[in-house]
Amino acid sequence: MDLSGAWRAAPAREELRRTFHEPALDDRDWAEVTVPGHWAHTPDLADERSVLHRHRFSMPSVAEDRRRWITLHGIAQQGDVWLNGAYVGDTDGYFVPHQFEITHLMRDTDEHCLAVDVTVPSFGDPDERSNLMGAILDPQLSGAAGHNPGGIWREVAIHETGTSAIQHFRVVCVDADQARARLAMRCVFDHPDGGPALLRTHVAGIDHELHHPAAVGENRVEWTIDVPEPELWWPHSLGEQPLHELSCELIVDGRVHDHRSCRTAFREVARIRNMWPGPSDKHIANSFRKRTTYYRMRRARPSKNLSAERSSAKRPGRETCGRGRSTNILQILPKKRGII
Repeated sequence: MDLSGAWRAAPAREELRRTFHEPALDDRDWAEVTVPGHWAHTPDLADERSVLHRHRFSMPSVAEDRRRWITLHGIAQQGDVWLNGAYVGDTDGYFVPHQFEITHLMRDTDEHCLAVDVTVPSFGDPDERSNLMGAILDPQLSGAAGHNPGGIWREVAIHETGTSAIQHFRVVCVDADQARARLAMRCVFDHPDGGPALLRTHVAGIDHELHHPAAVGENRVEWTIDVPEPELWWPHSLGEQPLHELSCELIVDGRVHDHRSCRTAFREVARIRNMWPGPSDKHIANSFRKRTTYYRMRRARPSKNLSAERSSAKRPGRETCGRGRSTNILQILPKKRGII
């Protein structure tokens, strides 16, 4: 269930913070904000560093043999989450999805109230920072001095699983050439009852099954899949950039309890002879001055902010390796046969 849409929001004042998560609170006079989005678009909230968010929704109570999870895909920058008056957990990092189990909070009612306290700290003196806050909050990198990136800027969603559930899944291409590509998978899943579990993976026409004697509770499993004669992902001037859908299912007693899917590519990027861009490389230096990061992440689009920059980078020896909203630029040497 996608919880995007109209939410209620108010400045975070200490007295209101004590009660804002209670479902009975009357929030009808709060400002309306759009999630995903940034509260800088709401005039009454534009200068705030902390904002309280609430959202009411209907969803049937969860069945006894099912589990329910909430995922906050991106909050700038820190958040505390409540559901139906109970504390769920905290988030930190605006590009990091956070998943929490909420099964026990959705058993007794069909009407629900989600509350999130979001704070975006000011950057301050770089020499006095004690943690990494990212480029968006650094006005020297983002070019956004005086602007406020705070908000629930990516989707908030609820999904159900069986009694066993995937908590984390990652895939990395660790080796690739014309003959073979190797993908390394890592899956963390919760298995309350223990016993045999099957991880079934499909990618690029390859089906792979891994039988795992799972322990009770959290299990961490790593494995690799080899794809013969893969369609390689190339920098722009050397070829195409094919992407492949990958799916992984967690199966217990012949039943799919949970699954994950993502896109991946068969490619290898390596640093060669310390050839990182330096101050003398004007194109790379200028790319940062042209704001390769965009402080209002929800509005960032290559066609709007980055098309000229990406076009100028698409020439041999200086390739854009990012996709979608990513604009990282690396100086690489191609590994295509006969070009080294």
